[in-house]
Amino acid sequence: MKIAVRSSIGEWLNPIDAFWSCQLILGRNHSSGLEIGVYKGGWTTLILDNLPLTSMVGIDPYPGLAEVRSIMETETSNHAKAGRFFHYETIDSCPANPTYDFIHIDGEHSEEAVMKDLLFSYSKLNDGGMIIVDDFMSRMFPGITAQTILLAFQLDLKPVLITQSKIYLVKNENWSSYYNDVLEISKKFATGVSGTYQNGLYGESYIQNGKILGVKVYVQPPLPNWKIRNLLEQKAQIIDLLKSARYFLTPPIFHILISLLLKTFKIN
Repeated sequence: MKIAVRSSIGEWLNPIDAFWSCQLILGRNHSSGLEIGVYKGGWTTLILDNLPLTSMVGIDPYPGLAEVRSIMETETSNHAKAGRFFHYETIDSCPANPTYDFIHIDGEHSEEAVMKDLLFSYSKLNDGGMIIVDDFMSRMFPGITAQTILLAFQLDLKPVLITQSKIYLVKNENWSSYYNDVLEISKKFATGVSGTYQNGLYGESYIQNGKILGVKVYVQPPLPNWKIRNLLEQKAQIIDLLKSARYFLTPPIFHILISLLLKTFKIN
């Protein structure tokens, strides 16, 4: 399978995530997707380009970003036949009835927004579906990590794959089958992948002699039963700990540091 990632859009789309997103969706014959936070349309058009039987819905308000919105509209119209892409400005304006096979979350990066987007996504996820959260391990947005972990516990979601940029979550009852899919795809990945993968921002090829360069994949291994039992028993303690920890990882600490710096340099 050849996956095309256009360099003209100018978005940060790691080629390994282009590969995993398309492969996991294709392997499940998923046909309906949702993206929260479309921006210029890089991820949405990746799906539209490479999975012609799939339709997409995008949610993005574009506050004060008329030029960016225009790029998105041009890109999606150029790469999707009529009826394959619909755009809504907010979650509340999105039709209540449709549910989706896969959902990509890349909206506002505050903890409150991530919580709202995850809860909405979970309510709209079809049985056997997958939720992908962008910037999960980003040092710039630790609130995404904190809130995703907290809600994963509460919603009984499990990570089946963690890349440099994203976490791929599925419901507990679907984890084993997804994990097997990841292992099968990993075998093909280890022997080289047929196709050309390009970084959406720089247009650099990541392929040499049929193998992807400069990217690492972490596959979540299965946990022994005793570890699973221990995690379940300690669930409440872990959640309490994370709730406490997130306040040291997210904006309040930055406000404190900035205040101290302003005071030190006597800047009002």
